[in-house]
Amino acid sequence: MADLIFKEVKIKDISIWDNFLNETENANIFSHSYFEKINIKDYKIKRYFIYDGKEIVASFKLNLKNKSIYNGNLLYSPINYKNFKNQNKSKILQKKGAILKKFIEIITKSFNKGNFYLDYNTSDIREFDWYNFDKKKKIFSFDEIKYTTILDTSKLNHDYLNISKTIFFKDCSERTRRQIKKSLDQNYEFKEDLNFNDYEKIIKKTFKRQKKKADFNIKQNFKVFEKLHEKKLIRMYKTFKNNEIQALMVVAIINDNSIFINGGRISDRSDDLSFTFNLINSFYRVKDLGVKKFDLEGINSPKRGSYKTGFGGDIYPYYNIKFKK
Repeated sequence: MADLIFKEVKIKDISIWDNFLNETENANIFSHSYFEKINIKDYKIKRYFIYDGKEIVASFKLNLKNKSIYNGNLLYSPINYKNFKNQNKSKILQKKGAILKKFIEIITKSFNKGNFYLDYNTSDIREFDWYNFDKKKKIFSFDEIKYTTILDTSKLNHDYLNISKTIFFKDCSERTRRQIKKSLDQNYEFKEDLNFNDYEKIIKKTFKRQKKKADFNIKQNFKVFEKLHEKKLIRMYKTFKNNEIQALMVVAIINDNSIFINGGRISDRSDDLSFTFNLINSFYRVKDLGVKKFDLEGINSPKRGSYKTGFGGDIYPYYNIKFKK
């Protein structure tokens, strides 16, 4: 890999920015320019490409305020790595290490301090320690480690009514297996449909049950979803019973990657299985769309984390990194 260079992405090149996500291993919706509108506060956004010669090998964006970097209110602020196909693991690790080193160079030369969450695709974070060692100063620190769980669609068959015969089902906890089987006998109906009233109803009810207030603008979120839905990057999956909405999931899809954005259910009952039914059917639906990995978006609260890990996915860490020069 030659000496890497970087360039700031101009507004006129925003379509190149979005299209590059289709070439990355992350394929992370949080990096899409449309999704930024969910995160806008009083930040200024800067986007960068990292090049190996004339080839774009990575991208990342920063939320800035007073020469400082802020994570904002999205789950990840990822470095998007080009999908280096037909190369062995050692070569890929070497390339990703060089990209991370260039990322460190860019932010330390241009900014005074900051904090950001990388996604789980930046798993080797030794470059931050090596930078501290070279500078003989702890400029970077790992403020927090969080986790997410990824479901593998190859473990499914093509008929959710026979899910009990799948590797996926066998990997689930005993409790989750019981919930899945019982949910299939509840006369639920699964639909795909983008509808604001259903979305608002589910989100408000979910936050009320959790005794919280939504920390985002529901209408603004939905407008962003509409734009992404037009590009087939967002799907809204719902569960009904007796023609009444019971549960809902918003799922983002880029190439063979998908991630749960948000959702919830109506019922306050702990034995309500509408969301389990919704998740299982959504999992099958994204498989039919060519998805290989389904990110359940964080497992960091004890109760909801245990629910998600019950589906037997692989657990990956992602890091909140702080720096101060």
